[in-house]
Parts: sequence; C-alpha cells; structure tokens
Amino acid sequence: IFAKLVEARATALHVSHVSISEATDAGLHVIALYTKGRVHRDVPLDYEASPACLRALQQGYACHASGLKNTYPENHLYQEMDVDSYMGIGLRDETGNPIGNLCVLNDSPIFDPESMHSALEVFALRATTEVQRLREEQRSKSHSERREREAKVRNQQRADFLENTTDIAQIVRVNDLRFDYVNPAWRHALGYDEKDLETLTLAEILHPNSRSECVGHFQQLQEDTEHQVQPCHLALLTKSGETIHLEGNCCLRRDPGCPPVIQAILRNVTPHQKRHRELRRLVHRNELATRAAQMGIWEWDPNEG
Repeated sequence: IFAKLVEARATALHVSHVSISEATDAGLHVIALYTKGRVHRDVPLDYEASPACLRALQQGYACHASGLKNTYPENHLYQEMDVDSYMGIGLRDETGNPIGNLCVLNDSPIFDPESMHSALEVFALRATTEVQRLREEQRSKSHSERREREAKVRNQQRADFLENTTDIAQIVRVNDLRFDYVNPAWRHALGYDEKDLETLTLAEILHPNSRSECVGHFQQLQEDTEHQVQPCHLALLTKSGETIHLEGNCCLRRDPGCPPVIQAILRNVTPHQKRHRELRRLVHRNELATRAAQMGIWEWDPNEG
C-alpha cells in the first residue's frame, strides 16, 4: 500500500521523489520511495545522511524551496539524487512522539511552498495511520514470534526431560488410542520397538482387568474441565506377555488443528505390587497356621503391672 501512496502523491504534486519513512533507533527506515517512475522499498537511511529529514522529524516540518544541493554541498545523497528542493513533514503518534517522515524532493524549485505544505499535511494524516498500522503489525508479529520461540524452547526442554527421565511417558490419541509418543523408559519397560509402535494401540496391550478403569480415566478427563490432571493406574502387557503395573498422572491436551491426546507420566510399581502380594500371602499363611495349632498371639510388656 505504501508504494501506491508515494506514487499517487508524486503524480498529484508533479514532483520527482516522494518517500514515507519510519523512525527507528538505527535511523530512518524508508518504507517506500518513489523516484522518477520507480518504487524502492525498505531502504535504510542514517539520520546524518539526510539533514533535512532529520530536521523534519525533530521539528515537525522542514522546507528548502530551492538550492538544496548548495545548502548541503558535502551531502552525498542530495548530490547523487541531483535534487534542488525538499519539503518534509514529521509524522507523530497520538502522544506526539515522532514515528516517521513524509517528504518530497524535486529536481526543480518548489514555487508555491504554502500550497505544497497544505497538500502534504492532508496526505500526512493517511501516512501516519499507515505507519502506525505497520508498527502495530510489527509489534504483534514480534510478540507472536517471541511466543513461538519460547514455546519451542519449552517443548525442547520437555522433550529432553522425557527422553532422559526414568519415568515412563506416553502420549495416546483419544480417537484411535494409537501412540503419538513413548519415551525410552517406556520402550525399555515394555519391550516394544519403533516398528511395533507403527501399528500398536493402547487397547491391544491393556490388561483385561485394567480396561474398565482406563476407559473411566479417559471419560473423566474429557468431561472434567476444572481438574485437567488426574491420577491413573494402568496394567499393561509387555511384548513378552508379562504384566507391569504403572501409576502416575495423566491429562488431556487439545492443541489447535491437532486431535486430542492424553499424556501420562507413570512409574513402574510392579516390584512394589509383588512385595505387597507376597506380604499378604505370608500374613494369610501365618493366620492359617495359628488357627490350625489352636494358638493365640499376644504381646506382654514387663513394665506394666
């Protein structure tokens, strides 16, 4: 849009050069420059390179109706452009801060500076609006890019953690129960390799006694909007047919444009369960032996009367 604006203004004012620039810390960023039938975009310009532009930016207005090259005989830009006159208006935001310039340069003198100034002031309103819009888009883009970079860093940190933790991690798609991701600890504990995971589903390796509980977890996660993280327990079948018991937390994740998945971080509690079963077995055997011998079990404290 800036290219059309400077070309239209050059045609209307019958001048050889028109530019719209944005003020930056490094200098002027010439967004669009119309010069003798051609439009140049995104041209960096040091403030010292164009004293007239710097004056317009700082004071709000600058005019050299004629003799521009003679006024600045050592300025390479004006000598190379071979321009004789200049008029610039500093663009301001709603708080009065300078945000850029609108300027015209011509090969011949400006014979009616007042009329030119009036015409430029009207056009400066449109130029100001467009520069502010451009700045807002740049800020929004910068903010979005920063958030994307931060998200990538977080995702990489999360991936590094999951790849190196001894906890078992899995991500399962809700619609078909296929695995989107499992970490090395998961593969080590269950024995399945990458080729197996191409077609393997959670339903295939769920222990029959764990299926109803797993379905309940999944339904609760999809219905509960207040508590996204839920404790879960799974009994899974390894590739060799053994059963391992896993406990931990799981949560539902919905990303835009992606199918919902359930993420789980789990611990292998199979050894604990085995010890617990063995303890219960020993207690039961002791109870049977005690009843068979018609004996009782009591405690005596000699410190008590």
